[in-house]
Amino acid sequence: MKECLLCTKELKTGEHFTDLIFMNQQEEWICKECKEDFEQIGEIHCPRCYKDKEEKVCKDCEYWIQKGNMVEHEALYRYNAAMKDYFKRYKFEGDRLLGMVFACDIKKALKKYKSYTIIPTPISHEKKQERGFNQVSTILDFAEIKYSSLFQKEDSLAQSKKQEKKD
Repeated sequence: MKECLLCTKELKTGEHFTDLIFMNQQEEWICKECKEDFEQIGEIHCPRCYKDKEEKVCKDCEYWIQKGNMVEHEALYRYNAAMKDYFKRYKFEGDRLLGMVFACDIKKALKKYKSYTIIPTPISHEKKQERGFNQVSTILDFAEIKYSSLFQKEDSLAQSKKQEKKD
């Protein structure tokens, strides 16, 4: 019996005959209910930052572009309550297995960059000691994506701690 990595409910395997024939079987790590809590970014989004439901470059990106900073990244899901909880458990509580949850989605999204060199965001030695793993390279490992760790990060005050100091 396999359990959902998020809610621990029993996972029901819905294998179909056609999936077996065409080798479409995809490993499921979370239940359907938990998967539905994550909101995928729709077809209509800011072309720069992927902010959902923006038909053209959003105001935030316009602001940064005027400041001389080019914003360009891709997002697969919205940052909602489910994603916030996921990151809390994965990143801050060190639940390494949660790296498998989005590995298949990441692998699919990165296919168009197969000729690129993937460089994961580095974490400091201090953070690696604290968390036990690099969250980005762990997802890449689970997705079986080759990457090069070309950069190192120096120990510094965490972004979340910087915000606390401002408040």
